[in-house]
Amino acid sequence: MTGNLARNWDVSYAAAYMDGKVLSGGTLLAGGGTSNAGKEMMIPKFSSSLWTVYRFGGGWEVGGGYNQAGTRWMNTANTGQVPGYTVLNAMVGYVQKSYDVRLNLYNLTDKTYYIAGYENNPAFVLPGSPRMASLTLRHRFD
Repeated sequence: MTGNLARNWDVSYAAAYMDGKVLSGGTLLAGGGTSNAGKEMMIPKFSSSLWTVYRFGGGWEVGGGYNQAGTRWMNTANTGQVPGYTVLNAMVGYVQKSYDVRLNLYNLTDKTYYIAGYENNPAFVLPGSPRMASLTLRHRFD
């Protein structure tokens, strides 16, 4: 969903509910058949994001929001899980006709989180980004 809460205030929200299952295939078993049929996929059942930007005038704007993903399996055998997470982000920007400057701040609380795992082994997890910032300058050649 996207919309305007006020004339200078935009908001975007997205959510997904997925109940993925392995229907057939997977690891072959001795004597035929598969071990993963009927197991859940390695995706969060629920995920969402929210982003909002308020424009003050004179080119200044601020924004903020979150990204969220629920618990999900580390493998298709469903023997270990990666915990869910919520990460907060923010932005301040200065926008003009021919250029804009933005400072984006990611993972404001410096939360340790994992975006994926592999084979139920704690040594094989993919961590999310720590707190970080980016400063960008964009010029439009019109």
